[in-house]
Amino acid sequence: TNSCPNSSDVIPVLVAVLDAEEKLSVLPLDYSLSAYPNPFNPSTTITFTIPRTAQADLTIYDLTGRSVATLADDVFNSGKHSFAFEAHALPSGIYFAHLQSGAFIDTRKIVLLK
Repeated sequence: TNSCPNSSDVIPVLVAVLDAEEKLSVLPLDYSLSAYPNPFNPSTTITFTIPRTAQADLTIYDLTGRSVATLADDVFNSGKHSFAFEAHALPSGIYFAHLQSGAFIDTRKIVLLK
């Protein structure tokens, strides 16, 4: 039979238990911009990620190019950032979420249906 030669020896074992609520924090490698839900009524959440600390400007425009809301205009740490866009006072239609951070620029079409 195979048996431990010194079965009374104590072997220390370190066990790390992660709480189910803990999430691994992973920094993004690239920029992204999204809106959910889309189409929306009367609010949506606009989320962007940036790979490093930088100035970011997130503005909503209507079809004519007029700015209807500035959701963010500040320096943000690397990571994911979310903002609620409340469009109660705006008419139904197509809008654009525009993100600019350094040389990165992206625009997403969002649709308000009332």
